[in-house]
Amino acid sequence: MYVMDTEGPGRALPKLFYIAPVGSECCSPTFTPDGASVFVSIQHPGELRLSDNEDATTMADAGTAWPDFVEGMPVRPSLIVLTQDANNSVGS
Repeated sequence: MYVMDTEGPGRALPKLFYIAPVGSECCSPTFTPDGASVFVSIQHPGELRLSDNEDATTMADAGTAWPDFVEGMPVRPSLIVLTQDANNSVGS
């Protein structure tokens, strides 16, 4: 996920903000009204094998153990929240 300023000298310059787990995608970012937090859906984590970038066919083949990182727990989609704690908008 990338962020960028909408005004000022950095306007339209993309900056890397968050990297989703291997083989997944960030979807449906939604901000709180004050701009302090953003909710992001993480879809399709672990669908790719790290060894050859092909579809994973078992849990052992998954490119990640998102979100629990506990052996035996399945990889699954999740909703995360990213929060700014310095009285700024997320991404600034």
